[in-house]
Amino acid sequence: MKKRNLIFSLAVSTIFIPSIESATINDSLENENNSFEAHEIPIAEGGGGGGIRTFDEIESDCKATSKRAIQFFERKLSELKPEGQSNEQFKLKKEEYKNKINKYKEVFEYCDKKNKRFEKENAKQLTGKEAAIQFVDNRINEEIKKERNKASNIDSSANFQAWSDQLIESNDKIIALEKLRIEIKNFLKYAFSKYEELVTNGEFGFKEQMALAINLKTKYSDIDKVKVLAQKAIKLGLTDNKEINDLIKDIASAFYMYSNFEAGPTF
Repeated sequence: MKKRNLIFSLAVSTIFIPSIESATINDSLENENNSFEAHEIPIAEGGGGGGIRTFDEIESDCKATSKRAIQFFERKLSELKPEGQSNEQFKLKKEEYKNKINKYKEVFEYCDKKNKRFEKENAKQLTGKEAAIQFVDNRINEEIKKERNKASNIDSSANFQAWSDQLIESNDKIIALEKLRIEIKNFLKYAFSKYEELVTNGEFGFKEQMALAINLKTKYSDIDKVKVLAQKAIKLGLTDNKEINDLIKDIASAFYMYSNFEAGPTF
């Protein structure tokens, strides 16, 4: 987003001050049906059909999978017998299992580093807008994690009523955060989309600002609803992301311009 209007700072302050690796093991591993050695076992993948996952969850899966691999090859090593093979074959097989055990111990120790590299590499593949939307997910996930930790650390000595009240409060906050995730992402996706439609040459002048304000007002029926969404984004700390911060400034500028020329310019 280029060539900001000089009134951005004033507009933001007057309008939007909130009121409130993938590391894939290519070596042989078995699956649960004793066929690990013929399969790839993905470690620390970022995708999945269960929605957005935190990197803590990915790291946990990475460690669990590498731990199973270690246990599998330790079992294979303990069961290895010299009978039925040459001494040389026995030594080679024994060394192979030891090497694999050591490898997956390293994987276990560095799962978090692999995930950080995976996160960095995948971030490079995202456009600015996509990274901004991912930033929303990451920030919401952080807040949800805090609430889950809070729920898991409820004082066990509290009476049942106090304990259940705290648990319900945490669960309610998590539900509210999930609703907020959808609300904020839909808002930002729409605003980014309209901005890109209007600003085709890098200029965000009077005409583009008025059009953006009118589009947002039409979409949400009321400018105040848009302001509330922007305030929620600010309160959540989403303006730490440059793309979101620039978009919020542009929306603020558009509404400032719209509020001063709502009757329309005289030509």
